[in-house]
Amino acid sequence: MKFQKRSACMLGLLLIFACMAGYAVPARATAGEYSSMLRIPAPDRPGDADVVDEAPLRQAADGLRSPSPSSLVLGLLVACLVCVGCLGWNTVLQLRLRRWQRTEADLSGRLALKQALVDGIPYPVSIRTLDGRLLACNRNYLESLRMTREQARGTLLTDSDWVEGSKARLMHQQCLAVARGGTASFTDMAVRIGGQLLEIHHWVTPYRDRQGRVLGLMNGWIDITERERLARQLREAMRQADEANRAKSVFLATMSHEIRTPMNAVIGILELVLQRLAPEQRERASLEVAYEAAGSLQLLIGDILDVAKIESGHLTLTPERVRLRHVVESVRRMFEGLARQKGLRLVVELDDAPGRDVLIDPLRFKQVLSNLVSNAIKFTERGQVTIRLQERSLDEGRAIVRVDVEDSGIGIAPADQARLFQPFIQVAKGRTVQGGTGLGLAICRKLVDLMGGDVEMHSEPGKGTRVSLDLLLRQCGPKMPESGQDPLAASMEPSRRLHILIADDYPPNRVLLRQQLEFLGHRVAEAEDGQVALELWADERFEVLISDCNMPRLNGYQLARRIRIQERCERRAPILILGYTADAEPDEVQRCRDAGMDDCLFKPLGLETLRNYLATSFGRDAAQPRGLYDAAALSSLGGGRPERLRELLETLLGSNRQDLQRLAILLREGDRTRLAEHAHRIKGAARMIGARTLLEACEALEDACRRSGDGECLQAPGERLRLALEALQEELQEQLAGAAV
Repeated sequence: MKFQKRSACMLGLLLIFACMAGYAVPARATAGEYSSMLRIPAPDRPGDADVVDEAPLRQAADGLRSPSPSSLVLGLLVACLVCVGCLGWNTVLQLRLRRWQRTEADLSGRLALKQALVDGIPYPVSIRTLDGRLLACNRNYLESLRMTREQARGTLLTDSDWVEGSKARLMHQQCLAVARGGTASFTDMAVRIGGQLLEIHHWVTPYRDRQGRVLGLMNGWIDITERERLARQLREAMRQADEANRAKSVFLATMSHEIRTPMNAVIGILELVLQRLAPEQRERASLEVAYEAAGSLQLLIGDILDVAKIESGHLTLTPERVRLRHVVESVRRMFEGLARQKGLRLVVELDDAPGRDVLIDPLRFKQVLSNLVSNAIKFTERGQVTIRLQERSLDEGRAIVRVDVEDSGIGIAPADQARLFQPFIQVAKGRTVQGGTGLGLAICRKLVDLMGGDVEMHSEPGKGTRVSLDLLLRQCGPKMPESGQDPLAASMEPSRRLHILIADDYPPNRVLLRQQLEFLGHRVAEAEDGQVALELWADERFEVLISDCNMPRLNGYQLARRIRIQERCERRAPILILGYTADAEPDEVQRCRDAGMDDCLFKPLGLETLRNYLATSFGRDAAQPRGLYDAAALSSLGGGRPERLRELLETLLGSNRQDLQRLAILLREGDRTRLAEHAHRIKGAARMIGARTLLEACEALEDACRRSGDGECLQAPGERLRLALEALQEELQEQLAGAAV
């Protein structure tokens, strides 16, 4: 508005000036006329000064008062041109003004938006010079430091009393370091701001121009107090959960051992009584019910332990070379009697093509298949149960294996099929629920998952059920021909009556084991702990020692080590030592072997298992002597010539001595790779001379080197190998002395 008024005033003045210009000069006057009219002669004498010729003056005044028409037109034309020019200029100025106003409004809006964005950041943010002085900040920064924008501008972090002094200096030094280095910095720290202890994540980043030069700094912090509190709570909760899980594992292991120990006595005594009772005796039926109930309780304990191990991630698979159709046939034989009792046919359908050996954990595969067959028989009243095995070879030595267990039973509703694979879930059969824990299918699915396979269920009520397993397995190469005799099909009676020492601190177990062994025709001596067993072994000659692993005074592992040391010192023939424990863990077998035992037996131990094991062990030993090496094999290597035999013995002694020295060095260094290579090299020589004890010690050390763990886990198998090497050294020296004579 002011601009418009100013323009109007200027326009009016221009018009007035233009009109006055029209009266200023007559149109017909020339330059000379104007000069003559205005010329005033100088006085020649004093009286002439008062006498002036007024005619020219009047003529000029008349010309001014009466302008000519042409001068008026010219003045008006000039005035119009000036007016039009002013109006045009005013319009241009108005357009520029509006453009400036729009630009100003746009810039103001953008600045307001940027400030709103910065103020909307929920944590303090500031922009600083390279020396750390504040240029701009957001509202949260001002609120955190209790300052106004004017107070904060140009300040350093150390200028505020609201931030703890030492931490303010640390934050300022962080800013200066970023200014020097041009690299962003991030730091977590605990700082007291305004009297409140906070945990913050402080950050400083440089900002640059288009050429990449650092112009200033941006810094701020994020309050992570709540996050850190939650993280501490999470860590504490995880620690408590781990402790609870360990406590649960310890509890389950302890309870398993404590329950299995008396259950071993119950099942074993019932089995002995049933063996001695005639089939027609009245008490036999009741005892059979008790025996079956005890077996069911034992299976229940095993299922609960399997679930606990799977959930804790401690269940590991042990793949072995297996012919799957043999496993399927063994499961068929296991359940054939149960199916016959219910009037069912148990059918096995195999591929026509001969299957190859595959790598799989046979125990867990058999557990899965047995559970599926057991369920199929349980829920089928008439018809048949079919086990179908199909194998299809792929490239690169792999095979797809499909196992179907199909029944003609009651079937399962679609809504119940998915639930059945959850723990402790059962489906009612009619109005009743079948016995069991409801853990079987849940364990099956998790075991199949561990094997890398899939399990599916297809069922219709009233039409039966089919459960399918799909596994991708690695095939094995051709196997060397064996003797053809299945160890479990060996003679059910040992070749002679054995003298057996048993050691167990639990009296019912000693009574049971003694009665079982006496029932099988052996002589038995008892010891209530490891120390008594060691004394009995020193006084008498035994062929077998069966020892509980956990006993007072001297446990089974310590007993085995003591015996092996004394055997070497006294040059006694090694006794067959068998561990006897309720801890049914795969690692327990290796632990027993590392202690010097030959194998491990698990409670409860049935008559059939005990008979087969003793028959197999001593049947094997008849063909392979239990000495430290095979003298016949060594003699054959010498070609039957005494001088060659002496030379071979001397070479073996020297090599054995070097192996002992190198073993001691590698055990001190704890080099797993070199230890495994050293054990493998010794194993080759041990196999040549038939040194079975040394061979097993090498394999144990190789296995320990492959397993994860600290160096302590190598000491026991390393000591076992050292003892085997020393024992072989002494026996070779005796052999060499005898050969020299």
